[in-house]
Amino acid sequence: MLGVACAHLPTKGSGLPLRVMTYNIAAGYSDLDRTSEAIRASAADLVALQEVDVHWGQRSGFIDQAAAVAARLKMQFRFARIYQLPGANASAPAREYGVALLSRFPIVEWSNHIITRLSTQQETPAPAPLPGFLEARIDVGGTAVRVFSSMEV
Repeated sequence: MLGVACAHLPTKGSGLPLRVMTYNIAAGYSDLDRTSEAIRASAADLVALQEVDVHWGQRSGFIDQAAAVAARLKMQFRFARIYQLPGANASAPAREYGVALLSRFPIVEWSNHIITRLSTQQETPAPAPLPGFLEARIDVGGTAVRVFSSMEV
């Protein structure tokens, strides 16, 4: 597995443990079954995903990886794009790439913040404001938990 980390954290005040995972899926390598199984085996409650394709390209079969993995795991999800390009053809959805959050608990609110980063879509990138810093508030048994997901900057 690439870029996987897990932590088991107590949730203050709720008495519920919270298992958190971050996973750079590297565009899924077209194997979302393996990605989903790794997440399932971790028993994570919250999963921050990086390098997620949503209808992006051939490497991921033009599917919505965030939605596909969430459906396999029966988890809620939110996707925060970093890049958005026109669809592969006039009738295809926009091509997006970014980060996502999966949650076994209700996602109460979320936003996609702008941060300064180098673009990987330009030959000579300069630091520029781009979206792709996902912030969410999760309801964990009545306790509000703030969660963040971003690519390295």
